[in-house]
This record gives sequence, structure tokens and C-alpha cells, in this order.
Amino acid sequence: MGKNNLVRQMGNARFLIVRSSSTFEDYRLACKLLAMGEDCAFKEKYTRVEVNERGTKRWFLGDKLHRKDGPAIKWADGGKEWWVEGKRHREDGPAVELADGSKYWFFDGKRHRIDGPAVEYWNGDEEWWVEGKCHRVDGPAVEFFMALEWWVDGKRVK
Repeated sequence: MGKNNLVRQMGNARFLIVRSSSTFEDYRLACKLLAMGEDCAFKEKYTRVEVNERGTKRWFLGDKLHRKDGPAIKWADGGKEWWVEGKRHREDGPAVELADGSKYWFFDGKRHRIDGPAVEYWNGDEEWWVEGKCHRVDGPAVEFFMALEWWVDGKRVK
């Protein structure tokens, strides 16, 4: 296994912390070390955290971005993204928080928020989305500095 890779156990979860340049052979060896079988890199029991050269961290369950107890991606610049089973998803806040202050709400992989805008840009611009469709019935669904747009069920009106 690569010299910068670490195998750790925290409670019942087993983690392989790898550098982005690691090979599949590294994963197979780590799986043997964890007594989980040679092809475990793509099974749900296997969790790994990858750290790239810039310091961005990504959590995986099998081959999908996944983490239930925090963001599945922590960008080196401070941005965060929540993913569950390969889809952007968060129930208690924005699924994407960028370093510039922009926020994006996702539910089951679709832009979605019913109690406010699903997109809040750093400059105050906003977009309302429901189940992946631009949508708002009580005002403009898109509020940009110099433009207002009305959308219902993903179709532009007015």
C-alpha cells in the first residue's frame, strides 16, 4: 500500500485514507488488511476517505460519495457538500455551502426547498426550486440584481 495511506478503525467503521494517486491494488491490499475481502472497494461495507494534493477530502461508501454524519466533501477552500448514496442530499440545511457564502439546498439529488429559496448566492441573488424544478407561486422564482423571473413547475411564465 502507498506510503501515505492510512488504515484506521473508529468504532465499527473502518476507514482507508488514501491519496488520489493510489491504485486499485492499494485498495485490494487495504481490504485484506481490514479482513473484508479482495473486491470490497466497491461494496457498501467499505468506507474510504480520499485526500487530494490540495487538501480536499471526499468520503465514499463503495464507489459513491456518501456520508451521513457530516459533509461528504470538504473542499480545501472551506466549502462543503453533503451527499448520500451518490446524490446531493441534506434535510437540515443546504447540501452545498461554498466558501464565498453561496448556499444550495438539495433533496435526493434535486434542488429543493419549500420554506425559502433553494439557491442563495453570495451577492443576495436567489432562486426558488421544488423537486428539481424552478418554481414559486407567491412571487418571482428567480431574483437577480437586475432581473426577476416567474416560474411555475419548471416553466417560465410572464
